Formats: sequence, structure tokens, C-alpha cells
Amino acid sequence: MKTKSEDSSINTLNNLLQNLINEPSDSKVSLGSILDNLNQKSFALLMMVLVLPNCIPIPSPIGVSTVFSLPLLLISGQLVFGRKTPWIPESWKRYSINRSLLTKFINTLYPYLKRIGSILKPRMLFLILPGTERFLGVCWLIFALTIAIPVPLTNFLPGVGILISSMGMLEKDGLAMIIGLVIGFIGVIFTALLLTVGVVFFTDIIPFLR
Repeated sequence: MKTKSEDSSINTLNNLLQNLINEPSDSKVSLGSILDNLNQKSFALLMMVLVLPNCIPIPSPIGVSTVFSLPLLLISGQLVFGRKTPWIPESWKRYSINRSLLTKFINTLYPYLKRIGSILKPRMLFLILPGTERFLGVCWLIFALTIAIPVPLTNFLPGVGILISSMGMLEKDGLAMIIGLVIGFIGVIFTALLLTVGVVFFTDIIPFLR
């Protein structure tokens, strides 16, 4: 039997995705319309929805990761500082991407989201403490900073880390939270190594170009 928490979060996500898919494909979807569809004040749910475009292991179109990394940074930062409800500036809510592109993301991810949601359950509840959300906020902030770096493929693992850990938080699944954080930090380490290799390469090659 599913818990009340599971019904609330998973159904809310499913309803939002279906609403986005059923709209005309030639229109655009804004961050404001996504937030209106959510109609909730959950940090974890917002993070889970806004990180979706970064959870596909292919280079995203220019601007997509930037549009969605800014709210991720803002929301996770608010969580770190103890804000009770998330806030996004009105000007940011007007940012939009093609609905057909977002629908493509959703159609690709939906089977995986459904599978993950089916195995989530309350466990390792000793990890769900009053300070857990702030700790997650710090981790999500690090992941969001990594996503914001304009390097292809570096957004995927941190994005998946946010997705799984936020779903774990919503469902009070401590194991899912741990798995998500491990995946996210593997992505951070991968990005750091990639940037280090890039800096060393260009530092070595520049003298030969002069």
C-alpha cells in the first residue's frame, strides 16, 4: 500500500507532466506556468521538477541548462538559509523554452520516473531529521553550481542526484536520499576532473600557439 506522502508527491509530478504533454506542441512553457501547475510550496518538489531537463545524458540545447540552473541555485540557497517557502522573482518566471522540447525530455524520462517512484518507500527514517533539509540544500546548491557550468554532459549526474535525493526526501526514503547524493557528488568530481584536465591542456598548448 502506498503512503499518503507517496500519493501526494508522485501524483503531483505525474499530473504536471501530463498537463505539459497535452498542451499544443508549438507553444512555449514558462517557469511561471510550471510553478502554477505545481501549486505547492515544497522545496523538494520544485527541485525535482526543475531539474528534469538536466537528467538526460545528452548535451542540452544552448540556454536550457542556464534557464533551469538559476532557479535551482536560488531555491537550494533559500533552503540552506532556512526559508520556509520557496520564492522566485517574477522576472524569472517569464523564462520559457519550447513545449515540444520539454515534452521530449518528459517522454524520455517518464518511464524511469515511474519506475523510481514505484520502489520508493519510508525507510532509514533516522536520516529524516529537522536539519536534513538544510543539509540537502547545501548538497543541492553544490550540484546546481555544477549544472550551471557550460560544459557538455557535466549536468547529467548532478541532475540525477538532485532528482533521486529530492524524491527520497518527499517519500521519506533515506536510502534514496543517500543514493542520490552519491550520484550527485560523483558528477561533481567528474566535472572537477574534466575542468582540471582542460586547464592543464590549454596551459600546455598555449605556449606552442604563440
